[in-house]
Amino acid sequence: MVGAFVRGLRELFGDDLVAVYRHGSEVLGGGGPLSDIDVLAVLARPMRDDEREPLVALCRTVPRLEFDVVVASSIRPWRHPAPYEFHFWAGRGDGLGPGTNADLAAVITMVLAGDQTLYGPPPTEVFDPVPRADYVAGILRDADDTSVLMVTRVWAGVSTDEVHSKLRAAEWALPRLPDEHKPVLEHAVGFYRGERDDPPEETEAYLAYVRHAIRQASKP
Repeated sequence: MVGAFVRGLRELFGDDLVAVYRHGSEVLGGGGPLSDIDVLAVLARPMRDDEREPLVALCRTVPRLEFDVVVASSIRPWRHPAPYEFHFWAGRGDGLGPGTNADLAAVITMVLAGDQTLYGPPPTEVFDPVPRADYVAGILRDADDTSVLMVTRVWAGVSTDEVHSKLRAAEWALPRLPDEHKPVLEHAVGFYRGERDDPPEETEAYLAYVRHAIRQASKP
């Protein structure tokens, strides 16, 4: 499925396609049946208007796809927030862009950490390292999310120098949680892994606790 997607990108952009990379929880060692398929493509030039509709159609062939397109000369040297050409998130952002996106600080950090090339050179030949301050600023945007695992990953990300998958962030967080909050995270992990059919129940107290921990950890 991802292989066919990459072939479609090569057909659409030809020699102007510089590279394609996987990233996200599956690449970082903590995916599950509900994981997004996270992909980043790099072009040698800005997209043309007539390429957008075919690209959206291609993206819709991959379930749970979250996909970004950037231009090589706009992403190196690094700037924050970084410019992007195109963003697709299945059912939530069909063909957005161009513009700037602070989330790309986290995306490129994960690409470099995961080092999974689908097409083109290794990511270290395409991207500069993202300054930690920009990475933290990018992931802090997810602190307002209502997903237990997403907010937990932010907590782990701002508290350590590591890049975490959702499950590895949960492993980091569990021993640091008060006993009353551990069942919420354990439930969310079981659901994410496909071991439970029932999604996590009331999580407001958990989210409030973790968001407070994020604020404390992100203080200068």
